[in-house]
Amino acid sequence: MWAVTITYDADPAVEAMRHLEQELMTHDGSVSRRPRVLYADDTMVTDVTVFVDEVDPVLALQHAKKLVSEVVGDTAPIIASEVVDEELYFERADAPTLPALVSAPEVGDILDVSRQRVHQLKDTAGFPAPLYVLRSGAVWAEDAIRSFARTWERKPGPRQQPIIAAFRTT
Repeated sequence: MWAVTITYDADPAVEAMRHLEQELMTHDGSVSRRPRVLYADDTMVTDVTVFVDEVDPVLALQHAKKLVSEVVGDTAPIIASEVVDEELYFERADAPTLPALVSAPEVGDILDVSRQRVHQLKDTAGFPAPLYVLRSGAVWAEDAIRSFARTWERKPGPRQQPIIAAFRTT
């Protein structure tokens, strides 16, 4: 069994989308709209997904295109298509869409340092860049912080002053 998603350059009304889903119900059809370019565009596109039983992905795409075209018609251009096996489709659907996030206090707990030390570390080479910077502060992917923790070489004690600073006169 193959899951075939055909993307149309169209933004139909909700009622039209419901009608399409009902027409494609025998093939577990689903219809959704999303930004054309994720998070960077207000232009919406429509994904139509159906499940078809074929021996290979090429035949699955041909079969799905025929099924969907009978319902959608040819008024909206197809801009993309994807064919994946059923197992991969459901693995993707079950996967989290956002990684576990941590803020400075949680990063401090993971690294066993203070929140202030986290803010010093974030400017060092090798420290992961934050995924987002919110008004309340930066947030990082927990996996990236744990990966950093495995390779981070701790240097206890205060930072050494550069030798030149010792000879500076005021």
